[in-house]
Amino acid sequence: MTSLSITLLLCVSFTSALPFHGRIFGGKTAQPGQFPFLVSIQVESDSENVHGHYCGASIINDQWVLTATHCVFGWTPDDIYLLAGTNLLDTGGTAYNVSKIIKHQDFNTTTIWNDIALIKIEGKFEFTDVVKTIGIGEVSGGQSSTIVGWGSTKDGDPNELQYTEVTTLTPDDCARLAEAAPYNLERGPGQVCALGSVDVGPCHGDSGGPLIFNNTVVGMVSYALDPACAKGYPDIYTRAAYYAEWIDDGRIFGGEPAKPGQFPFVVSLNNKVDGPWCGASVIDKKWAVTAAHCLQFFTADFFYILAGTTLLDAGGTNYTVVSIVTHPDFDDSILTNDLALLQIQDEFVLDGTTQPIGIGDVSGNESCTALGWGSTANANGSNELQFVNLTALTDEDCTKLAQGGKFVFERGPGQVCTLGGEGEAVCYGDSGGPLVCGGELVGVVSLLSGSLARMTRCKQYLSKIMVDWLKSCPRWSGELKDILLSEYNNVEPIPDVTLPQLIDESSKFPIEFPVQSVRCCQLQSKISTKTLEKNINSVYPVIHEYALYLCSIFLAHQAKFGLRRDFYKNMSLVDFIDRLLSKRAVMFMGSVDHYLLLNGKSGSGNWENVGTPNETLPLVLDNCLSYDEIKLSALLSVSSHTYFINDGDRNNCGTFEENRGKVEENGVIVGLIGPRLEKPRVMEYREIIKTKGQNTSLYGYGSCEVPSVQSEFLKFYDDVNATYDQLLDQMKSNNDRYLNLGRDRFFDKLMYQKRIALSIDTLLLEANERAKNENTKAYVHVVGLGLGVWKISLEQDKFFMDTFAERLEYLSGVLTHISDIRFAYIRHKMAGRYENGDRVQGITLHMENKNPQDKLTGENEGKLLVVSYPWDGNALPGNEFWGGSLNGSGDPAAAASSQVAELHNWHINRKVSARNLRVATYKGVVTFQEYQQLHKND
Repeated sequence: MTSLSITLLLCVSFTSALPFHGRIFGGKTAQPGQFPFLVSIQVESDSENVHGHYCGASIINDQWVLTATHCVFGWTPDDIYLLAGTNLLDTGGTAYNVSKIIKHQDFNTTTIWNDIALIKIEGKFEFTDVVKTIGIGEVSGGQSSTIVGWGSTKDGDPNELQYTEVTTLTPDDCARLAEAAPYNLERGPGQVCALGSVDVGPCHGDSGGPLIFNNTVVGMVSYALDPACAKGYPDIYTRAAYYAEWIDDGRIFGGEPAKPGQFPFVVSLNNKVDGPWCGASVIDKKWAVTAAHCLQFFTADFFYILAGTTLLDAGGTNYTVVSIVTHPDFDDSILTNDLALLQIQDEFVLDGTTQPIGIGDVSGNESCTALGWGSTANANGSNELQFVNLTALTDEDCTKLAQGGKFVFERGPGQVCTLGGEGEAVCYGDSGGPLVCGGELVGVVSLLSGSLARMTRCKQYLSKIMVDWLKSCPRWSGELKDILLSEYNNVEPIPDVTLPQLIDESSKFPIEFPVQSVRCCQLQSKISTKTLEKNINSVYPVIHEYALYLCSIFLAHQAKFGLRRDFYKNMSLVDFIDRLLSKRAVMFMGSVDHYLLLNGKSGSGNWENVGTPNETLPLVLDNCLSYDEIKLSALLSVSSHTYFINDGDRNNCGTFEENRGKVEENGVIVGLIGPRLEKPRVMEYREIIKTKGQNTSLYGYGSCEVPSVQSEFLKFYDDVNATYDQLLDQMKSNNDRYLNLGRDRFFDKLMYQKRIALSIDTLLLEANERAKNENTKAYVHVVGLGLGVWKISLEQDKFFMDTFAERLEYLSGVLTHISDIRFAYIRHKMAGRYENGDRVQGITLHMENKNPQDKLTGENEGKLLVVSYPWDGNALPGNEFWGGSLNGSGDPAAAASSQVAELHNWHINRKVSARNLRVATYKGVVTFQEYQQLHKND
């Protein structure tokens, strides 16, 4: 059961040792339940053919296991999972996903000191006779102890758990026996030696597993003094008791001076008159984040940022602050929403002393670090950057400590409490500085009260996803404002549509309906005319105000620089929205662009030529949307009330459900979609996927005299229009943003989450508005919005759910009429830090696979069901539905179970019109005319 070879450790080449799985040398086979606290760390990655059992770990409570840092070095939570409750690697047990990895901050790859780590699972362990915890204990030299694991044996890699006895050694005995070993490293107080006989000891794959004495874990397998296993030399274990306080996150350490480059994201915000003012954290090349209260009564020209030094009076670089973005709901009386962004004139020079930090979150009872130049015990302020380890508290613990008047201040979901001992806390001058947990920025210092402090929770308002992006636009001015107001007061409302009119228009539709049960002509025998006409006239297109802004940018660009300037020059925004609704293909799918047009023409391929000199009939701009227009049309949704034919099961095929007690008969249905990444170099692939072949000047990337339409899209998303080589340079400073897909392809997580946020916000704002108008609460059913065939990475499910959680937090106080959100058939079963049954801003989350129109029962009975369905933006509602493929995806399933095929169809229902457009804003969903009025006098 030897650990990774020292040679590998010294080279920091942990991953190269991964193929060693295995078992204890000279061990016995364990009985089921004999060591119920032991779990196997399993690697999911298939890179370099790495998978399966890798290390051992010990369960220490219902969410955490204890292991060695070198076991998790280089892995993310998504790369591994834990297998508990079985002695057999190939049979039985329960797999637990990992939500967090905490490596010791002082792990040394040369001495292998501080080789200890904690792993947190999603959810909790289910304790049984074969799954239990183990306590932390101490051991002295000369004690018979037990090691246990699946490490390599003489016979290869075992399937059954093994154990054997070893003897712990005193430091002197260890030094004497290790003298002739190949790798006789210096040992410290945080390590313990143990010795088995020749051919008895730990081997590859046992790393991180426990050394057991007196039914407690006293050590974790760290390394061997010989790269071969069990050769009669001592083996080295991390001494568990030495790190007991680190393990339980209970001890608060006093402030210590930071070393140069130790915290390269921390900068000093300086007032040009009064000097050092507050702390701040670099989160991007041009942005830093601080507390809003630091900036009260001042404008940007009062400040500069000192970065790249731990000393206020020496070194570093000054950067001019040109813009301040304060949270719009900052309340200076109680310091809620106490967050602000600082934009500098140029860009931070990123090197070993200045680097951005990622945004994370913390749930409580975790050890974190606060940093700043604030007051110390001996001085009013420190010239040298200080750091202190604090405990992030749960809301419950914070409330308890605040009772009795000792620590009194209001708290909300946007704050996190921390606690230090006497003389161990953040202090004046630390305001705006970072709270760092697990290597991520989780808060900024906001309010102090003795040893208790309140931090503004960054994830609540700010992340690498948004960087307050949505608050920085739209800026309706100049030609864009002219485009917005081009038909001001000239847009007449659309008269109500009668049932006979709708039936008549439907009968003229040139493509045959594959099922009749969803049509009004059939439903009028089951539903009253009043209800059907209510549904018909409840229809409207809805677009996020920022997506509307992007449409205006596109129109302006095409009128100036497009290949078809004549086509777009006199087109109003209303005309363009109608074009996005009316010029879609009837059916459009697959990476080969298989299409069916309204005139009955069908075919595959050549769609990329639409709008170019190479276009040919029938795929011409007069008849079809270009790929850039399809990208915009995907941001345009249609919403209405509907009658539900059945429960919406993928295989419903339009069958009318006679047992109406199984189905929520009436509700709201909203068609919308996220990024489509199935086909390279088109649609959202161009922003989200970075490739060597795509990101070149040939495709509009990089600088050029005439701005490309691609540069306008990237500018809208507040991103740099970079070539592939330039992107590689960016990745050196912000690699967390990009997921390597292989073959010179990278997935831009930030860009994906910005794009999907527009769809998520539109759905939530629309659901809230519909429920508000009905004077009720909405129960929202959410589908993946592009997590099916359009998906390019399995990790998109997690990115989608994390973004959804952030948008819920961001929309705090806005979604007053949503009570529940159900995520159905989405692989990732957490939304950020939230699990099934958790509440976010008063909204209960459900991670359960149910059909969209299942009957709402119990406490949910009577609520307004709001169902989202995937509407690709490149076809009429239902897409494959029109080709008769009724169970091909969620699109036809929705068209076969609701009224969208008729009601959301521009060619059938005249309510699907730009003249009936609604705009989703953070103050509510308003008509297009009302939105024009709002911005007329900007």
